[in-house]
Amino acid sequence: MTEPSTRTLAAALEELRSAAVPAGLEPEMAVREGEALAAAVAESAEQAFRDWCDQTGHQDPQDFFDAAHRGRRWRAAPTALLGQLIVNRSPHAASYAEALAEACHAAQTLGLSNPRTAGNAAVAAAAQVGALTPPTAPETTQPAVLEMLRVLDQSSLDLSGLDLRLLPGFDPGMGSAGTDCRRATARRFDKLSAHN
Repeated sequence: MTEPSTRTLAAALEELRSAAVPAGLEPEMAVREGEALAAAVAESAEQAFRDWCDQTGHQDPQDFFDAAHRGRRWRAAPTALLGQLIVNRSPHAASYAEALAEACHAAQTLGLSNPRTAGNAAVAAAAQVGALTPPTAPETTQPAVLEMLRVLDQSSLDLSGLDLRLLPGFDPGMGSAGTDCRRATARRFDKLSAHN
């Protein structure tokens, strides 16, 4: 079990705000992301909503539950803003991920902590920091697949450099799959219409 942070959630959110500025992120959006992640970590702790509201400045307890709902997916995956930094290969991604991880650990101090909140904090913090490490490429000996992996590694979003002719079984005479599907559907419709 991870030890709860000695830092308050309010301090961790202020650190997150500070990490967002040099990264070019909107500080208030970063804080909302941190609030949601912290609420998702602490939601199983009794009375966590009270401490969360005190430290975030929210007045309505429903805000805690809404934030927890929004943040649940980030217990196992990077937040949207962190994902944006990673995709753009920002040099500020690491400091932002560490600030998110600190918010996760600080969330353990909300309400009456229990083993589940400690587990949530550890998993969520690991998801944020772990997103910085790219997955390892699968092992293969096929030259066509190796070339595709090399191209994907160089440009994670731009797939225009892929040479699909290198794929085993690729038949350039097949045409576009969407066009072929539409033509086949039209032929079937014509046959059905002719019988009626």
